[in-house]
Amino acid sequence: MGRAYRVTVLAGAVWRLLSSRRLAIYLILAAVLLLLPAAFFPQPPPGLDPAAQEAWWAQCRARLGERVNALARIGWIGVARSPILLGVASALLLNGVACTIDRAGRLWRAATHPSTAVLPDGAYECAGVRYTNVDAARFPRELAWLRPVASPSSRVRYFYGERGRWGPLGTILSHLGLLLFLAAAVAHLAGYRRESLFLQPGTESWFGNRLGCRFTVSAAAKDAPPGSFWIEAEADGQRKRAPIAPARPARACGARLYLETYGLAWRAEVRAADGRVLPIDYPGGAGWLYFAEGQTAGAFSLPTEGITGTVVPSPAGLLGRPDEALQLRIYGPGEALLFDGTVEPTGQLSVAEVYLSWRTQVFVKLEAVVEPGFGWMVAGATCLLVGMCAALWVRPRRMWARWTADGVLSVVTNHR
Repeated sequence: MGRAYRVTVLAGAVWRLLSSRRLAIYLILAAVLLLLPAAFFPQPPPGLDPAAQEAWWAQCRARLGERVNALARIGWIGVARSPILLGVASALLLNGVACTIDRAGRLWRAATHPSTAVLPDGAYECAGVRYTNVDAARFPRELAWLRPVASPSSRVRYFYGERGRWGPLGTILSHLGLLLFLAAAVAHLAGYRRESLFLQPGTESWFGNRLGCRFTVSAAAKDAPPGSFWIEAEADGQRKRAPIAPARPARACGARLYLETYGLAWRAEVRAADGRVLPIDYPGGAGWLYFAEGQTAGAFSLPTEGITGTVVPSPAGLLGRPDEALQLRIYGPGEALLFDGTVEPTGQLSVAEVYLSWRTQVFVKLEAVVEPGFGWMVAGATCLLVGMCAALWVRPRRMWARWTADGVLSVVTNHR
């Protein structure tokens, strides 16, 4: 018996602590103090690869000097990802749940259980509103909604009315919205990821956030808007195909995919007369000639043969249409023009005893963002908006009235 009593007392103390409004104030102040350094010191963007992280820290050191190391050690840089902030947010979420449960019972009872319909006679004697010469069958218009609740005699009748009884439920919805916001913040701190993906037809890009998930890209139909593509995601043996455009993100593998940039990718293969594959150089040492946004021409060279070339896509091709014709110019030693003309996106050509074949594809660069709390944030905003409107616009009102045979109507009003 003593042990059960101690457990009950301990559980009650824990519950009072969790549902304490004072604890909520302390936790909110702690979260604000933890986030305050983020307003004055740079914070690393999420989802940076190791090279990008090194570049970011180098910029911070150039700006703040050796103070960066000290600020990072005390947690003022990278505070948004600190375990302490995650713990405070989790504790605030538990406190919000406890406060909501503690208050929801009282609000629910107030909304579902009607109040006392008949007051003591002394309350009617002190009524602030009193009507005279009132017929019991015909009340004033502003009181017509009252209903009779008791008639102990023909000389006395009691009436009661209540409006806006469900208004307190708006407070419950507001609490629920705040809880969803807190849950979204915790999920964001724990699971937010950002990753860049580079795709072109015939290649795959693996998504680091989810093992076994890979993406491929293909061009859209000719009548589709510029910059429209198809993204195929494969995970756990299932395929999903979704359209993507600059203003139309796609969802796959638990991530939201944003189209960051796109363009044409052109690649050639050169063989000598004896069948040998000749090396070909592209700008930047890439294996393709990429035409990103704003780039209207590209060059390549055959260093062993002294041959250079220029590729100029059509305006429609620059919008991501790999089936559009290209303008190709080839120069020999001494800048001698060997070929200048329009060619198909896939084809071959023989010049200066070398055989040139090429193909054109599209490429896209995606920004894959994992936002685990996005849906909860939208649901929280909806609940908060509806709850605040209900709590502010729906005005609970209760009214008691007593009519006597001399035509006196005494009215007691209560606004909750």
